Amino acid sequence: MGHPAPAGTDLHVEQQGRRLAAALPEVADLVLVGHSASCPVVVAVAARVPGVVGLVLIGPVTDPQARSWPRMVARLLRTAAHEPPWQIPLVVPQYRSTGPGSMVRGMNRVRRYRTRVALSALTVPTHVIRGEHDHIASASWCARLTSTAPTEQVTVPGSRAHGQPDAPVRHRFIHRPTRPWRRPTSRPSGAARPVILACPLVGHGIG
Repeated sequence: MGHPAPAGTDLHVEQQGRRLAAALPEVADLVLVGHSASCPVVVAVAARVPGVVGLVLIGPVTDPQARSWPRMVARLLRTAAHEPPWQIPLVVPQYRSTGPGSMVRGMNRVRRYRTRVALSALTVPTHVIRGEHDHIASASWCARLTSTAPTEQVTVPGSRAHGQPDAPVRHRFIHRPTRPWRRPTSRPSGAARPVILACPLVGHGIG
């Protein structure tokens, strides 16, 4: 987020996943964290990189029942009414610098990706986190998303919508998950796991 995608950049989820996979450090025991439009990308990466041992998907997209632009916009507007005002000065400059053209091109690719099908083929533990008033990552969509893989769905209570949850929530499900990540025998007991955060719609490739 914050950089426009040059004309001709391939924004298919699979290609974005290849670019992110190539940029990952060559270490084992990686936990990938995606938010919104980057969730399909980290799922695609997990299918390619053996060192990925866990996923945290925050507000994942795209519900097949809301894949069209009118339905996506309608859900966005319903969700925006519940977002805290302090997020506005944070996200608006990023949207402006990314540019509407790059965002539309990126979402046109992401909205067609079958996230649930790709996730169901994985065996890595996955946490799906959504806000209580998130209509983009609705409760029914997240329930379907977590029905065929080793996953856990968590709804953050209160007024949270599609924005990122509070730091204690992120810490719990990244560093202290209820379903432990696999730890290779070569990693010392108690050693920190590398956590890679993928941001929505990075212009040069991360969705």
